[in-house]
Amino acid sequence: MSIIKGIRDFIAGCPLFREGKINIDFLGAEPVEYSIERIGTDEVIKQYSDGGKLKRFVFAVASREYVGMSVDKHLKAAEFHEKFSEWLKAKNDEGELPKIGNGRVAQSIRVSGSGVLKDLADDCAKYSIECTMVYFEGGM
Repeated sequence: MSIIKGIRDFIAGCPLFREGKINIDFLGAEPVEYSIERIGTDEVIKQYSDGGKLKRFVFAVASREYVGMSVDKHLKAAEFHEKFSEWLKAKNDEGELPKIGNGRVAQSIRVSGSGVLKDLADDCAKYSIECTMVYFEGGM
């Protein structure tokens, strides 16, 4: 299993995502859609003598939502990101982490950047929330 598939499957378990589909590295023009977007590449945090590594995988959860000029809709979008952050923290605290296979074991997952408005066109907005997963990758 790939890391990004494991993260997508994990995120799909969040009850907040019931209103739209979750893509990988693609966010359609029509709301409501979500995407898991890879940011950069795996980064080695620590290398062990047996070849094992502690690594970091950074990604964004992006969304395209209807907002228009309504304060209520913008508040709803902001609340979505706040609730998602709370959900992710609770899962991390409970030790319920993504299954990423192939000798890799997730150690932690967290929001590392708050939900940010990335684009506003017509009545639609793109928001992005940056997340970081730390995982162990076995050696010999």
